[in-house]
Amino acid sequence: MAAVPASVRIGLIYLVLASVWIWGSDWLALQLLGDPAAVTQAQSLKGELFVLFTAALLFWLIGREERVQARVQDELKRTRSQLEHFIDTSASIIYALVPDTAAADGWRLSYVSGNVLRLTGYAPADWLERTGFWFEHVHPDDRPRVQQAQRQLHDTGELRQRYRFQHRDGSYRWIDDQQQLCCGADGQPLEIVGSWGDVTEQEQTQQALRDRQVKLDAFLTHAPAALAMFNREMRYLFASQRWIRDFQLGAVSDLIGRSHYELCPDMPPHWKEAHQRAFAGETVRREEEFYRLPDGSERWLRWRVKPCESVNGRVESIIILAEDITQHKRDQEQLRAEKRRWRFAVDGSDIGLWDWNVSASTVFFSSCWKTMLGYSEHEIGDQLCEWESRVHPDDKAQVMADVGRHLSGEVDFYANEHRVLCKDGSYKWILDRGRVVERCPEGQPLRMIGTHTDLTALKLREQALALNASLFMNSSEGIVICDGDNCILSVNRAFSDITGYSADEVLGRQPSLLRSGQQTPDFYRDMWRQILEAGRWQGEILNRRKDGEPFLAWLTISLVRDQDGQVRNYYGIFHDITQRKQAEARISQLTHYDALTGLPNRALLRDRIESQLAQARPGQGALALMFIDVDRFKYINDSLGHRAGDALLVEMASRLEQAVRPQDTVSRMGGDEFTLLLPQIDAEGTAHLAQKIIARISAPCQFEGMELIVTPSIGIAMFPGDGREVDALLQAGDTAMYRAKAAGGANFQFYEPGMHLSASRTLQLENALRWALGRHELALHYQPQIELKTRRVTGCEALLRWTHPQLGMIPPSEFMPIAEASGLILPIGEWVLRTAVAQNQAWQQAGLAPTLMAVNVSSVQFRQTQFPELVRAVLDEAGLPPGWLELELTESVVSADPEAAIRIMEQLDLLGVQLSVDDFGTGYSSLSYLKRFPIDKLKIDQSFVRDLDSDPGSALIVSGVIAMARALGLKTIAEGVETAEQAATLAREGSDEVQGYWYAKPMPAEQYERWLRDYLSAARAPGMVLTED
Repeated sequence: MAAVPASVRIGLIYLVLASVWIWGSDWLALQLLGDPAAVTQAQSLKGELFVLFTAALLFWLIGREERVQARVQDELKRTRSQLEHFIDTSASIIYALVPDTAAADGWRLSYVSGNVLRLTGYAPADWLERTGFWFEHVHPDDRPRVQQAQRQLHDTGELRQRYRFQHRDGSYRWIDDQQQLCCGADGQPLEIVGSWGDVTEQEQTQQALRDRQVKLDAFLTHAPAALAMFNREMRYLFASQRWIRDFQLGAVSDLIGRSHYELCPDMPPHWKEAHQRAFAGETVRREEEFYRLPDGSERWLRWRVKPCESVNGRVESIIILAEDITQHKRDQEQLRAEKRRWRFAVDGSDIGLWDWNVSASTVFFSSCWKTMLGYSEHEIGDQLCEWESRVHPDDKAQVMADVGRHLSGEVDFYANEHRVLCKDGSYKWILDRGRVVERCPEGQPLRMIGTHTDLTALKLREQALALNASLFMNSSEGIVICDGDNCILSVNRAFSDITGYSADEVLGRQPSLLRSGQQTPDFYRDMWRQILEAGRWQGEILNRRKDGEPFLAWLTISLVRDQDGQVRNYYGIFHDITQRKQAEARISQLTHYDALTGLPNRALLRDRIESQLAQARPGQGALALMFIDVDRFKYINDSLGHRAGDALLVEMASRLEQAVRPQDTVSRMGGDEFTLLLPQIDAEGTAHLAQKIIARISAPCQFEGMELIVTPSIGIAMFPGDGREVDALLQAGDTAMYRAKAAGGANFQFYEPGMHLSASRTLQLENALRWALGRHELALHYQPQIELKTRRVTGCEALLRWTHPQLGMIPPSEFMPIAEASGLILPIGEWVLRTAVAQNQAWQQAGLAPTLMAVNVSSVQFRQTQFPELVRAVLDEAGLPPGWLELELTESVVSADPEAAIRIMEQLDLLGVQLSVDDFGTGYSSLSYLKRFPIDKLKIDQSFVRDLDSDPGSALIVSGVIAMARALGLKTIAEGVETAEQAATLAREGSDEVQGYWYAKPMPAEQYERWLRDYLSAARAPGMVLTED
């Protein structure tokens, strides 16, 4: 019964009390008073009392009701709080839906418990504020089913369903959703109340159970063994499909509960015994047993009976597993037959067999395997090392790698060709093949079987074929093979390289496509006649490449006949000899002709001289050899470079060829030397030709805008007067040429007896000079340089002297030109510089006053680009200040190439070295360059000083040099002063310094030091004028 509202209760109480009061009080007043008037008056009082009473009563009743309501509200709040806490901590979400026409499905979520945040990741506000929030997160695959169920809720009033809901983390959770529809009295829906629980784990567990059941069913259905379960009365509890099929028992539904013995009345007694033993707790097995099925077919079975204990430990049922091994038995029998056939085949073949027990590391080797390597049956054991140790060391790594790849399952089959050691020490090539035939459950190999096949003979054939193919394809000679009709069957790579035709372009065509057309038909007729008669032809042939270029080939053609004597093939082998022929011509040219000028060289000249001498007859005229050397050629070559020198030599060759007769020979012997062979000519004609050549050679030559002037030095030897042999004539002409050169050049000299002595002397000195430095035959002598006004020693000049053990003292005028011409001046000049600088430093360290050390520099030495660096290194090595070194350069050195000289002199000047021009006045220095030279001093040549008192011209030159030096701010020093008169004249003319025998001759270092100390002591004597800086 529904509770009565407080307002109704109070109203009813008030109605009852009021009615009782009105009717009761009126009756009581009438009974007591009896007087209607009094009753009326009493009624007024009664009404006031009633109002007071009812007011009090209403106040009490309303207060009491309020207190009751307050207690009820507190209890409701406490209950609601407990309920909300229970809901929030529970695993289910509580929610409520109210009708809402604005919603898509007509319902709006009005309440959801707070634990929705914990279970779904979304706050209650997310659910309440967004219409359709819940349905948006239902898994798309479940939405149609959920919508259909929601529509049925209106009919059923209750709903329970499971679907997947997307958690805020993106995962889907299985939800168990229960709903209850609440309707009003009019049957209209008022509210849907529901609970929502996460059953993901339950669903996963159930799914796992379902999957397990499916797998179990699949296993039982497809297991190789048939399975059935029986109770103690041997009635079927379960039977797999395989059991029913193997034993031909019908459907499963027909078996359950039926007796196995009834279905199989012919069951062997020992089977029944096995069942009883199993119920006694024993597991019974039979590996193989013959069995006849109801249809009369025969089967081989492997079976096992196993007891199944209940919870109380008593065997209530048994399981029988039966496996049909009929096919296995057939396979075994077939395998045994195969083994017998295989053993017969192996024993009768030349293939060796091996069977490797991998886990035991033992190997069975067949007899053929052993005999293949030369061993008897008992000479090889069964260990793996018997094979492994015999594998060739160079092959073992690859073999073991291939075996390992197969054992690991990387490749399905093992195969390797390698060499194996035989008993006699030789190696055989073996094709080793095998495969793993058994593995353990973990996949590890247990057994591997394979074969050995002897490939030695095949390898030898392959090597021979490969060698032949390699020789064919890689031969540097072109090879062409034709059939009996002379059509090309094959060509090698060299054929294509030489001819330009690819193999595809010539196959099927005839070799005549290579004909150049420059050889006569007779040539080819003779060639084919010899091929057919002798079976072979070889020789030079001019062919044509694909691009039309002719080439010369050395060709060999051979033919091969079959057993009937018919031509089967033609073989052609050829190589291109075009370049060889050109090279031979070039070699001949280089062997007999000069590469630069194209003139005959020394070898060809000698041949022609010998030929002319062999033809010469007494009284038939003389023969002349003319040797020509180009004067100043070395200077031009060194100063202007080899291009200028080469151009000059080519021009000289041209001029000589134009000057001689057709029968004459102009040859270049090397360097700047030419030789003319002049047959049928006398001395007068030779002299006339020599004058003509001097005039032609001396004419100016143009080179890159410069005018070069050279002159020839000519030596002439006449046959037979100067010699009857080639070597004698060559030596005579060479000697005469050197005499002409010694005479100043631009002249010719006929050979005269005695000239060879001078040439021999020069050669002797050059050879001796090469050893002089190492044998300490060279020495420096020092000659003082004195200031005229003060008679102070300002320095000394280092002069080179050579004392040969046998030849004695050799003057510098004789060996210095040889040193310069031979290049020995460079090491000698460096030695002079080092020795002089070190000596000056030694004197200063010994206490002598510092003075200049003058060192002569040759033209060859000065032109070296590293010469300034050499000077700096020598000074640093000795520790001598640069200001105490003076380098003397000849006028010809600085005037030959002034610009280059200035560059080198400026580098030396930056070092602080003093520079002077030696032998000034003997050259042709340009004053414009002279004033640009960073020099400190001019040295007047001794040839002018020698004739100073007797030759007015020399006096004028000396005076002019001194005046010019003074104008340029340079000092002057005169060399070769030998008399007091010369010294006095030089003093009057204003020369700053002098040097010569009048003061002191050149002396060795020790003697010079003593002289200098004596000179300084004497200079300090009374009356001696000497000042020191």
